[in-house]
Amino acid sequence: MTITTRVLATLTLLAGFGSALAAPPVPRADEMAAVQPKQPGVAVTPLAPADAARCRVVPYPDAANPVGYILADANNKPVRRFLAVGAKTYNILSFYRDGQEVYRETDVPTGKQYRWLGANGSKVGVDTDGNGSIDVWEAISPEEVSKEVFDALVRNDRAKLQSLLVTQKELQAIGLPAAQVQALVARSAKAVERFQTAVAELKLTEKSKWVHVELWTPETTPADEFQGRTDFVRHRNAGILVDTGADNRAVTFQLGEIVQVGRAWKLVDGPLPGAPAADAGPVGGSVEFPKEVQDALVKMQGVPVPAYGTPEYTKYQVERAAVLAAVVTKLQGHEQQSVFIKQLLDAYVAAAEGGDADSGKQLVAWQAQIDKVAKGSPLAGFAAFRVLGLEYTTKLVAASTKPKEIGDVQTWWRESLSAFIKSYPAIDETAEAHYRLALAEEQNGAKGETEAKANYAAIVKTFPTHQLAAQAAGSIRRLDSEGQALALAGTTLDGKPLNLAQLGGTATIVYFWGSFHGGLKADAKELAALEAKYAGKLKVVTVCLDADAKAATQAARDAGLPGAHLFSPDGSLGTQYGIIGTHLMLVGKDGKVANKNAQLAFAAEEIEKLVK
Repeated sequence: MTITTRVLATLTLLAGFGSALAAPPVPRADEMAAVQPKQPGVAVTPLAPADAARCRVVPYPDAANPVGYILADANNKPVRRFLAVGAKTYNILSFYRDGQEVYRETDVPTGKQYRWLGANGSKVGVDTDGNGSIDVWEAISPEEVSKEVFDALVRNDRAKLQSLLVTQKELQAIGLPAAQVQALVARSAKAVERFQTAVAELKLTEKSKWVHVELWTPETTPADEFQGRTDFVRHRNAGILVDTGADNRAVTFQLGEIVQVGRAWKLVDGPLPGAPAADAGPVGGSVEFPKEVQDALVKMQGVPVPAYGTPEYTKYQVERAAVLAAVVTKLQGHEQQSVFIKQLLDAYVAAAEGGDADSGKQLVAWQAQIDKVAKGSPLAGFAAFRVLGLEYTTKLVAASTKPKEIGDVQTWWRESLSAFIKSYPAIDETAEAHYRLALAEEQNGAKGETEAKANYAAIVKTFPTHQLAAQAAGSIRRLDSEGQALALAGTTLDGKPLNLAQLGGTATIVYFWGSFHGGLKADAKELAALEAKYAGKLKVVTVCLDADAKAATQAARDAGLPGAHLFSPDGSLGTQYGIIGTHLMLVGKDGKVANKNAQLAFAAEEIEKLVK
């Protein structure tokens, strides 16, 4: 059967090319090129008819057993990929830009799933009723929420707004107390009313542009504080800067409170005209920006961000810093100036870490100037912490060729962090300083562990709503875990419940991992060998720290990772013991932790004792 453009036009994008097909048909290049993303505003490689003529269709993964086809351009870069996975029709369509997958559409049991990838963002939405609009957001960042709300305001689209609102079921899944759930649901019920007020007062049009979102540090309430299932994380408010497209005017509207549910941020209050104060509730009034500032921000927002760690990324940060420096100068005396100073300093750090020495000098100069006019202020602390972090990175790089000096660098780092904490005891960066100091102290023997716990405890006590508070509490739990039962329970990647407390009578290796770990295959081989050697006496349980279940499943399969794989998309299983990277714990037959910080390369002798 030949696929024609007319057939493509009569079928829905993901329903496939004909349900009666015995195998995926081979599409022509022009037919693949003709298929466009279902969702609007997605940036993919543009394909004119002349471009399609130079493309070729390649079997995927190979010609012997293809499950689909890739459309490759004249430079052999992929621009489209159609797959039929577990079906006789094409049920996964991928779109590319500059050779990188940036958007995907997939048949799922609940409808059509749309994923924004690469430079397009991180959203995952599902259309459950087949009308092409997102009904449920499975993943969406705060910035992307603000853009969706802006788009809803421009189009007066209530349905789009309602898809972003938190539901009672989602709040209950967090495990919040019933009274708090009802209070949040009651506020959410008024969101449409607020939305209509914002539509009427802002009068945004198709000419309006989203420019910038300003978010402050999120607040975190650890799950154990309210006996919940996951931590309760929220942003109290946010300000969204908008170019109205009329009279050279920029205004700000409020997003209202948003809460994190799994990988998605959900609206509680809905938008309201006016600018919010940092870490405060709604306030009235709008923030006006000079036309030159507005133009600069719009221009900067439209530049795609290159891949991290590339020369292009460093160049991007240098150019971004130049624009931000001009913006800061234009905003002299403006209430929002400090917001852009912070962005400027972060751009300098990113560029300097990429090898641009002048950006490092600029960072230090700005820090000195801020210290001169606002010594001891939160902004001065922000600048000082960036300079300190960059200096540490620079020293580590220099010491990498002189191993004997690494110890001196670590000593300097611990002393510098301690001095920073004394100078700035109560700003947001201090919580991070405590955390970094604690991590450094953990590598410093028994005395170091005592110091580490003290720093973790300082975060929990002094910064209870900081995003690191739950992680710090978990780290204390880990450091005190030897001789205690390992309390880990949840769902595995294949959807089965698993509770380590029910594995009594068998020694257990608990391996925390993520697809980010370059040595995953090597570790998997060693774990499989140990499991085989002590069959029936030793179990392997892994805890995946990834956020994407499908990607994690594939990574575990590719690596040959043995055992059952616990998974939580919000990372709460890692947070429970303050674990952020690859880590190994050994548990005895009694279910208690025998070694909280085991090393796989040296674990054989200890495991031999545990299985006896």
